[in-house]
Amino acid sequence: MPLLKIDKKDLAGAAPIAPDWYKFKITEFTVKPSKAGDSQNLVYIAEIQDAVMKGRVVKDNFNSKAYGLMVPFLEAVYGVKIDLAQNLDVDTDEIQGKLVWGQLKNEAYEGRLLNRITNWSNIEKDPNDLPNF
Repeated sequence: MPLLKIDKKDLAGAAPIAPDWYKFKITEFTVKPSKAGDSQNLVYIAEIQDAVMKGRVVKDNFNSKAYGLMVPFLEAVYGVKIDLAQNLDVDTDEIQGKLVWGQLKNEAYEGRLLNRITNWSNIEKDPNDLPNF
């Protein structure tokens, strides 16, 4: 019987992370077609940089049908207020490697808890000034 060697990082990946604000590095930001093919998923992987949880990752996505939900994320990445009255070009390559604050929460989905980043802030902000849950 073959021996499976599973890295502890992979094992920990499914475990809930305590809800809090964490410093994240956006390690991947890619665009993929949705399952239905009628929109695009903007998939990101964010890796926690804080000492205790360092290396834990959150994978999630935005969808092209609701670009407006990306505004807080983009404001955190670029450190500027997005002008909603203007068109916006986003270079997804520029997003990779950026540091941001992310407010992580646990959300129930099909009987299990998922780690979701539900709020974003620019890395230059003092973590003591970030809003509480």
